[in-house]
Amino acid sequence: MDFFVPPIFVKKIFGLNRLLFFLAFLLMTQVARGDWINLIRADQCESIIEMYVEEDGIRVTLEIGEKDFEYFKWIIPEHYYPSGWNEVNRESHLRRFFNESLILRADGRNLSGEVVKIEQQPRMYRSSLYTGTVDTLSTDISSRVMFVDIRYKVKRPGRISITPPIEAGEKNTYANIGFVAYHKNLPVNDLRYLSVRETLVLD
Repeated sequence: MDFFVPPIFVKKIFGLNRLLFFLAFLLMTQVARGDWINLIRADQCESIIEMYVEEDGIRVTLEIGEKDFEYFKWIIPEHYYPSGWNEVNRESHLRRFFNESLILRADGRNLSGEVVKIEQQPRMYRSSLYTGTVDTLSTDISSRVMFVDIRYKVKRPGRISITPPIEAGEKNTYANIGFVAYHKNLPVNDLRYLSVRETLVLD
């Protein structure tokens, strides 16, 4: 038995298909956009800064890759970088580091920390945010870093801002920095690029 389908129903069917196709396209676009964000690969930055907000203060660790030494020169020992610090100028260099290279503010107040460790170490390669695996073949970041551990004495700040080294007259840092912060042992953000001042508002 042959069935007759009125033309008006054919138009509705084709119109529905076009609508479904359009919605599917939008969905795929959103998925692709999400994948693109993950592919930024901040985990493969030359330098990594981790900040831990604790009950009795703030701990900041830096893994400074050799290609970024020039931007963090005030904290790099002279043995590894010509303009770095030595036993004579160490205090003045550290003051410049806290005022120029890594500016940390808590509730509007500039902080100066205590440097508890500075030493060269092999790089700790991190898993890719996209693949979940460690990728050392497709990256050209330095294999060794200057590890710096800093403690700041501050009680339960409500707002913290961190500013990377930015040259005078520039809006962004030239250093290639990945940044992640932790509060109450939980990550506040995924590892992301730190190119300008970032502000964290804490509970």
